[in-house]
Amino acid sequence: MKTIKRVLVVYFLLYPVFCFAPPIVEQVRIQYLKELALVKQKQEKINTILLAIRTIESGGNYQVMGATKDFGAYQFIPSTWKHLCKKYFGKQLDITISENQDNVASKWVEELIDKGYNELQIASVWNCGSPKWEGKVGTNSAGVKYDVPNHVKKFKRAYENIQKTTNYYV
Repeated sequence: MKTIKRVLVVYFLLYPVFCFAPPIVEQVRIQYLKELALVKQKQEKINTILLAIRTIESGGNYQVMGATKDFGAYQFIPSTWKHLCKKYFGKQLDITISENQDNVASKWVEELIDKGYNELQIASVWNCGSPKWEGKVGTNSAGVKYDVPNHVKKFKRAYENIQKTTNYYV
């Protein structure tokens, strides 16, 4: 009789767990899948932005040198490269290695997205350091002409073309 009482006590104590655990587990699973989808969507957005930047900055050439000593697929100027390497990795990385360029660029784009910048603002920051591109046309201290609004237009076209050829945002 004591065994039956124990079984009944255990059953009634655990009854709520048996009744409610499956829905709770399912809710946790659904929430996990939603969060996973958001992470995937964010990474796909980062990848699309990076591809558009590489396309307009260097045509995807990881070894190209620009007019103002900007280098690589993303055309990092030396001071920006040094700053971002230290910020994200705590040390200077070899800019001639394509994976380093991709990693630094990815971290920076992710930071800009997390700050709430849209794709066009990111393109502007990439080109001139500011999310505001209107009217930024001229010649820099090295004598190189710049036209940030035109740069943002080129980025927008590249970005939209990439979106059309991928299934990221369908």
